[in-house]
Amino acid sequence: FGKSLVCSISMRILAEELGESMIIGTTPLVELLKQYIDDPNYKEFNCLLGRGNYDCYINPEIKASDCPYKNMKKVRKPPECKKCPYLIAKNAFDDSDFGWTTFDSFIRRKGQLQTAALFVDESAKIESILRNYNSIILPDNFDEKDMMGSFINWNIELENKYHKICNDLDFAEECFEDDQSSIHEIVRLNRERERTENKINTIKQCEYYIENDIKSLVEHSIKREWNKESKKYTLIPQAKVCDI
Repeated sequence: FGKSLVCSISMRILAEELGESMIIGTTPLVELLKQYIDDPNYKEFNCLLGRGNYDCYINPEIKASDCPYKNMKKVRKPPECKKCPYLIAKNAFDDSDFGWTTFDSFIRRKGQLQTAALFVDESAKIESILRNYNSIILPDNFDEKDMMGSFINWNIELENKYHKICNDLDFAEECFEDDQSSIHEIVRLNRERERTENKINTIKQCEYYIENDIKSLVEHSIKREWNKESKKYTLIPQAKVCDI
């Protein structure tokens, strides 16, 4: 009698017997959640994976996480987008009183979910997920003796990069109206914009911490990186701010 089933039974009792809503079960293991989807014991549970686990309905060669229409200003979403497998799963999950989702997806949507109770299955990786979610790798030219100045300069660089990406996206979108072969360039630029925007937001949080004398940890480590020319791994020093 597994703990996964114990969690699921408890979730149903809270929802069906005690009248609670939005009872969520999470796991950091995507493969475990896929097993729930295929297991008849969990057929009453709506399960939501992260966007990257669903194919785009219109362009199956890309994932729902890379939907080219989500940030477009001029091009309207085609009606077929209503059949997006991620949106269907998300709506079913949001409309249910209890369900399972990946821990990463829950963290990313925590502002949208009013959770009455949260169950966690297989929690071994949660600490590392939370640390990675609340960390940022520092660039090589970052001066740890002048944290605020370094963050301000880095933020200026990223803001300039962000505006350039947005301009490139506007041009790619104009091309997309006439030639949809630019879809992969739009996907690449959207990914780059999202990564850059996340860094900018994290830097603002770091600046807030420094201004208010809230301590955070700078962690030093060695990263192994594959060198294509030498066909060997090289060891590269790396620093990141954690627990922000």
